[in-house]
Amino acid sequence: REIYNHIQSRDASLRVLGNPGTVPAAGYASVADAIVTFEGTGTDYAGYDPRQTGDWLYARANSTQAMLVHNAMTCQAMQGAVTMAATPQANAGLVYATDRVFDYATRTGNPWATLPSYWTQLLATVAAVNQGLALPACP
Repeated sequence: REIYNHIQSRDASLRVLGNPGTVPAAGYASVADAIVTFEGTGTDYAGYDPRQTGDWLYARANSTQAMLVHNAMTCQAMQGAVTMAATPQANAGLVYATDRVFDYATRTGNPWATLPSYWTQLLATVAAVNQGLALPACP
């Protein structure tokens, strides 16, 4: 809470993002403007169900919840993750997916080091989902 208040006192227009990488205890919602409720592989995100953690997430706007998906190796996998994020079940309004790899077994790789190879399609997919349009074609 002290860090959040300090940041806001410096510049109230700044957004504070918390990243526990998983659904945190409800109390954390008050110390960040948005929380990363999922960070992991595209495959794991396909099975993500935050309803198991309680319903407090659903009392918050999706603009206050984020997902970070890595190891989404194809444009189609990215589109699946972005589409999943927009469902009432996932309720994530801030999204990022990448084909960059993190290997959990060896703890190697940095999926956030560069933009994904499908960056342009990611932007177009997010725009299409936000506007309720058909997803753009993947190459």
